[in-house]
Amino acid sequence: MKKLFLLLAMSSICIFSSAQNAFGIKAGVNLASMSFDVDDDFGSDWNKDIHPLLTASILGKIELSYTANLTLELGLVQRGSKVSYDEDGQEAAISETMNQIQFSPGIAFNASDEFSIGFAPYIGYATQQQSKVSFDPDPFDESDTDTSDLDDEQKLDYGLNINLNYLIDDAFLISAGYSLGLKDYNAEFNDEYDADLDPLTNSGIMISIGYLFGN
Repeated sequence: MKKLFLLLAMSSICIFSSAQNAFGIKAGVNLASMSFDVDDDFGSDWNKDIHPLLTASILGKIELSYTANLTLELGLVQRGSKVSYDEDGQEAAISETMNQIQFSPGIAFNASDEFSIGFAPYIGYATQQQSKVSFDPDPFDESDTDTSDLDDEQKLDYGLNINLNYLIDDAFLISAGYSLGLKDYNAEFNDEYDADLDPLTNSGIMISIGYLFGN
């Protein structure tokens, strides 16, 4: 899988160079979540919270026509979830975070010279997951953080990104969108143990800024 992403990166760079269109960098925040029922999994006193995480990528834009562009994006997207508890003076929070390498080829349609809307499937790959548990007041005097390897069937993720883009002076990019994961992380467990767990998928609201060269 690592060789596949290296090949995708090299191919993207070659395409950007040969097409002589715009390429750039982008960074921002992923307001991440996952599709579990917090009442069923943790209890009615727990809340599902937005988990603010980081994204950073290189991107390219190849003009197909006056109204449409091919887009290519390769970078790091942090994904995960967070739940919290706040009752009777006791606060607690549990979060999980994965550093996912993501490749996303898509197409963007121009509504004007400044505005566009993009649709892009994505494929992501992560090898580890970090879990953190914290309490306030903390009976253990410190938060507990654990990093564990993901099983092979849990490493791959895929889905669809939808973005609204605003371009300033043909260079500065502001992007906001939604990432809808289609990979069910419970599917393998359900098949192996004949269980009936609800689908567990990634999602996130993506907000980022970037800069395009050669546009």
